[in-house]
Amino acid sequence: MKIDAADKDIGDILNLGYFRIPRFQRPYSWELDEVQTFWDDVVNDSNDDYFIGSMVAFQINKPYYGIVDGQQRLTTITLMLAALRNAFYRLGSDNLAKGIHQFIERENVDYENEYILNAETSFPYFHSRIQAYPDEIIVTDDKIGLEEQNLKNAFARIESNLIKELKTLKLNKFYDFDQVLNKNYTFLLTEEDQKKINDFLKNVRDKIRSLKLVFINLDNEEDAYLIFETLNARGKELRVSDLIKNLLLQKIKSTSK
Repeated sequence: MKIDAADKDIGDILNLGYFRIPRFQRPYSWELDEVQTFWDDVVNDSNDDYFIGSMVAFQINKPYYGIVDGQQRLTTITLMLAALRNAFYRLGSDNLAKGIHQFIERENVDYENEYILNAETSFPYFHSRIQAYPDEIIVTDDKIGLEEQNLKNAFARIESNLIKELKTLKLNKFYDFDQVLNKNYTFLLTEEDQKKINDFLKNVRDKIRSLKLVFINLDNEEDAYLIFETLNARGKELRVSDLIKNLLLQKIKSTSK
């Protein structure tokens, strides 16, 4: 088993390639207290060397990776980046919104837009309702499953936290920041207030980009199956069904339908 490990930050990871959540991974399952703790750690308590643990992936084919460990954190980070992007966009800073969107979606070698993080289990909700650029999001009342509900709740909490932080800024005028969630509302910001708001949002963005981790890259999917159970023993506990599914899929050849 060949394992390559390197110190990286989230900015490096999101520029490295495209990440897929393979079939043996559990769906997004962070609850609100975990999302809130992560937000508080990153936004309020972190410094330039804030360490968030390890991320383990296996090479599918360059520049595509399958995630073995770190899916919950990387998904939550994507939610945070999407919330920041939306805030930039709705507060009149489209260029900054597009700048942060490149950590969520960018053109691949075929010159087609592709999301950096792809999860089959939450498709199309995660892609169309959260990752998509704000002017492409179409909100519908379709029924959603448990994973999509977890994503929806987590994203709502992150947006709520961001609005609370915006309300604490000392600005020249009062702005109803609750309207950040209203795509039909137009903010009329003074130049000075616009700068203060942008500086705050950029500071949060840069804290996220600078989060430190150890990136462990494996050669193949079979090795990923072997270490999956051990690596996921920390954090949110695996359910019995997760362990059984991992065992069964480990016995199935990767080329088997």
